Formats: sequence, structure tokens, C-alpha cells
Amino acid sequence: MNAVLLVEGLKVALRPTPQVEKLVNRDEIAVMVKRLTEGDEGKEARQRMHEVKQAATAAVGVL
Repeated sequence: MNAVLLVEGLKVALRPTPQVEKLVNRDEIAVMVKRLTEGDEGKEARQRMHEVKQAATAAVGVL
């Protein structure tokens, strides 16, 4: 899926900020992981992903 769709549309992901030459350094990755695992953003993303999963399941008629 497209990063913009995941971040801005579905709101189930975070987008890191590239530092040099469009590369994301390991410190930025560590910040993203911490935000997803320990922060409110991660909790909201997991909740939203659960909602997306339920909607997709209902759309295809499973369960």
C-alpha cells in the first residue's frame, strides 16, 4: 500500500522524516518504534487497524 494512504488516509502508520539523501537514520527509526509501541499514537493506530480489519472482513462476508 501507499505510505500516504496508510499514514494520512487510514491513519494506521507513522511516517519517519528522512535526514540525509532521503534516508532514515536509525535514531529516527528508534523514535518511530517507541512511538508505536509505547505512545498514544501506537494505541490509536492499533485501534484503527482493528476497525479497518473488521470493515474488510465484513466487506468480503467472512465471519
